[in-house]
Amino acid sequence: MGRNTLRSIIRLRRQALDQAARDLMQSLQAEKQAAARLADVEVKIAHEMQAATNLARDDFAVEAFGRWLKRAREETRHASDAHQRASAEALRARAQVSAARAALEVAEALELSLHVEQRVQGQRDAQRDTDETAQNVVIRANACNAKIDWDVS
Repeated sequence: MGRNTLRSIIRLRRQALDQAARDLMQSLQAEKQAAARLADVEVKIAHEMQAATNLARDDFAVEAFGRWLKRAREETRHASDAHQRASAEALRARAQVSAARAALEVAEALELSLHVEQRVQGQRDAQRDTDETAQNVVIRANACNAKIDWDVS
């Protein structure tokens, strides 16, 4: 895999991580709003229940509260369902961020590994060149010594 290709993959994976983080922030905000809506409904029910238990109220008010309570409980169920969906979406978004982060880390580790491999190969090549040069020097020195020895005899 070429270095430019890997750089492109890393750039794309960073963009995917950024998008996943933005999606997570949106889903956390939606979860927070859904939780607030559910809490508001529950507070409203508690307040109305307290008012309905007031002994000074007439039967009409108590019956009206009973009808209202049915609607309020339905509203609570809807708010609870919305909160559960928002929580599930936030959990999915967290998993997406984790997966995007892992994918980026793998690509970056591969890039580092390739860089180290290239550096090691460069050092091997330099050592091979040094060894060849030294071997050539030894061969020439031996040839010179042999020639000198031969000329001396």
